Amino acid sequence: MWITRDVEIPDELIAAQRNGRLVLFAGAGVSIGSPSNLPSFTDLADQIAGSAATRIHGEPLDQFLGRCAQLGVDVQRRAREILGAPASEPTTLHRELIRLFGGPEHVRLVTTNFDGHFGKAAVELYAAGVVPFYRAPALPLGATASGIIHVHGALEERRHPLILTDADFGRAYLTEGWATRFLLDLFLNNAVCFIGYGHADPTMQYLARALVPGTARFALTTPGDDGRWSALGVRPVHYPLRDAEDRHSALSDAILAWSTDAARGVLDHEHQIKELVSVPPVAEPHLTDYLRDALRDPTRRGFFLRYARGPEWLQFARDSGVLDPLFGATTSNEEGLEKLAGWLAENFMVQHPSDLLALLRAKQMQIGHLLWQILAWHLSRVEPRPSSDLLARWVTVLAITRGHQWSARSLSSLVERCSEGALDSAVMLYGHLAQPRVVVKDPWGDDTDSNGVPRLNLEVVPVGDQHDLQRAWENALKPRLGVCFQAVATHLMSSISRAHELLRTGGGATSQWDPMSYGRAGIESHPQDAHPSGMDVVIDAARDTLEFAIRERQAAAEALINLWEGSSSQILRRLAIHGRIENPLLVPGDELERILSNGWLDELSLKHEVFRLLAKAYAAADEPTRESFLKRAREVMKPTRGTN
Repeated sequence: MWITRDVEIPDELIAAQRNGRLVLFAGAGVSIGSPSNLPSFTDLADQIAGSAATRIHGEPLDQFLGRCAQLGVDVQRRAREILGAPASEPTTLHRELIRLFGGPEHVRLVTTNFDGHFGKAAVELYAAGVVPFYRAPALPLGATASGIIHVHGALEERRHPLILTDADFGRAYLTEGWATRFLLDLFLNNAVCFIGYGHADPTMQYLARALVPGTARFALTTPGDDGRWSALGVRPVHYPLRDAEDRHSALSDAILAWSTDAARGVLDHEHQIKELVSVPPVAEPHLTDYLRDALRDPTRRGFFLRYARGPEWLQFARDSGVLDPLFGATTSNEEGLEKLAGWLAENFMVQHPSDLLALLRAKQMQIGHLLWQILAWHLSRVEPRPSSDLLARWVTVLAITRGHQWSARSLSSLVERCSEGALDSAVMLYGHLAQPRVVVKDPWGDDTDSNGVPRLNLEVVPVGDQHDLQRAWENALKPRLGVCFQAVATHLMSSISRAHELLRTGGGATSQWDPMSYGRAGIESHPQDAHPSGMDVVIDAARDTLEFAIRERQAAAEALINLWEGSSSQILRRLAIHGRIENPLLVPGDELERILSNGWLDELSLKHEVFRLLAKAYAAADEPTRESFLKRAREVMKPTRGTN
């Protein structure tokens, strides 16, 4: 994440700071600037030596100080005098490094410095005694260490020597090993960021012995020595040197920006995000990265979704990758995805449909279930109602992207909405909702067919809720059958035929018996059918459609009746007979003949409608026709010879 225009902090470090896994590891470079004005380790060694010794070219500083001690220089006393200068004060960098943790209980800072500037900065920011201090060799457990930890000793601790000479380092890292043990535990369990070190710093050379390959270690440093940092197992994070009195001011600016971002409260983030999205996206990388980072955080994402509007911000969200979990065969359960999908629906389905459709095309129309649900829900409720053409386009998108997986609950109210101006879409939606789906009942039982194959205990019900289907039918389609009769009739026939096929192939129905028909007392309104279940609402709609055709489309009604009479579905055949009963142009003789020639008197499953048709036709027939019918009926129904 670009934290300023000059410095990009790795996302791993940003995340570690937020979840409490970040440990800052500060070196002498932090205390060089004003008003601290303390020397680097190299300058400190030269000042300690004074005129007593001169450093040999390439000689490690700890060995040089060890040689000085052998020459009689009081290395400890001289170091304490130099580093304990009364005029030395904490820098802004000291304070911002402490502030980066967001609160005294979260401070996790390890330093090889001996001065007390971090402690003083902590007292200024919080209060004395709030942030714990540890001074070598009394160190905490590295894995969970918190507070300010002086791993090489501190000026305030006079009982133990500062780690300066090669002998001191040897005790700390080798013979006594307390520094090594602490650091191994620290590096194994945390993300560590070094600041104020050079790769050739003698402290860094000793630390390299304790660094564990594969652990998360970073160093804020200037460019140019990446290879040597990598050899130490440390990932360099660059900041540029500036042509100014403080050449390292880019580092201070980066830490200030990072700590400022970390210290932002919820309201601060809301204000910042609202301000940034009130204008088109800017090209400055640190602002762009701030918004991208906000989109990855469920809390701050809410502010983006609250205020970001317009196609440019849709493109920004798309480029950030935050929308990706909404697409594909499955949808992630990541927190906040419902709000993200709602943002797309509420701000782009109607206001900027071309841009949202472009996004869907780019994703090969692989809309995840959650996004599909929310798009359908919004389309069914958004006010003012979209234009008929736009409504039809979105219904088509919903149809081609989920197919048979459509959610009935999300679509039922769309039928009524589409019926006013987008009737074709309403019919298509209703046709889907009326399609049968199978419910497998437990247990299957031991019932088998004539071949010994187990039957499945199946029930067919519509895809849509029966109450929603009934409402959509009564309010949307039934009043408009004059326009959509043919399409509706086709869908209803398909639904009932499909239900029968499912039952037959599962072994639960035959050409002579169908549980759908058995559970239906009559095709007409019947007291025993007062509490509809299963496919009853679809059967009622088919009856209404046929009765409409009988009243308004006589030729179409006759064709439909003839078609349904030849079906293998008992329900369709009963519907056809019901149509003949309701036909005001009924010819009694023709109907009585049809009953006999079709053998309907022998079909128990058709009994209710056949007897109603028989009663009507017989009552309307003249006497000769009745006598002829009775004579033929006796012949047709004459018992087989040899039977009683």
